[in-house]
Amino acid sequence: MAIAKIPLKEFPTFGRRLMELAREKEIGSPLLLAEALYENCYNLVEPAQRKNKYGKNVKDQKHDIEAIKRMVQNHFNEENAYNVQSKYLYAYSKLFNCSLDYLYGDIDVRSKDLEVRAMYDKLHVDEEGIYNLINNYDSDPERFSFTRFWSKILSTDMFNEIPQVWLRYGMEVLQYRDLEKKIEAIRKAEVLAEDSLYRMLMEERRDTLEKIQPGKKSSCEGALEMLFQTLSMYIDLQTKAWVESKHVDLADNYYNNEVKKIKILEKELKEGSKPVKKD
Repeated sequence: MAIAKIPLKEFPTFGRRLMELAREKEIGSPLLLAEALYENCYNLVEPAQRKNKYGKNVKDQKHDIEAIKRMVQNHFNEENAYNVQSKYLYAYSKLFNCSLDYLYGDIDVRSKDLEVRAMYDKLHVDEEGIYNLINNYDSDPERFSFTRFWSKILSTDMFNEIPQVWLRYGMEVLQYRDLEKKIEAIRKAEVLAEDSLYRMLMEERRDTLEKIQPGKKSSCEGALEMLFQTLSMYIDLQTKAWVESKHVDLADNYYNNEVKKIKILEKELKEGSKPVKKD
């Protein structure tokens, strides 16, 4: 079973979560997952020991991985995490660095960090977004901080304006695509219409819709232009403010430096024009 190619919807609930986690680790089969568990969590998923003819326990890697693979295959077919052995749940939690609550399906956030989970519940920000804000913060005011950049956007009118103009553009595109589908459907159905009168009516409907198309396309372009203008205006204003903050009084400094260069040059030219004394 190559799990990487099977649509998510074809898996039961727990199997779907397990597949998502495995896919993110580029684990594409039960065998690869079994090998990852063997390498990273062997003490948790160690299969029953085999004994040799002398009654001594024998560790056989190939046999162990095959035994783990059979368990993993069953887990991909499980609807509920409660049907999965606790040692395997704990191993999955360690391997994929996610909480047991996530594996059980009680929460949607994967992190084991309680503070991150609290922020997720209060702010409704995706877990990756929370980590981006935390990990990309630089307390040095002289250095550029990605977190401060996004924080500024969230604290301005752009918090509402950007999603609003984007939504308008999205709705215009949706209507235009829907119109295209209607025209395409009528064009295909025309071929099947045996009655000439009904076929003529279908052609008239298609012609009417096709006449609407240019206006709908224009609306899409107008909404896109408004989105670009909103983003461009914000970017220009923020860039201007940032540049001004980094160039305080530098214009005068540049002018003074140029004046000094002129004076030095004039002095050198004047000294060079003096006649050379002969011995």
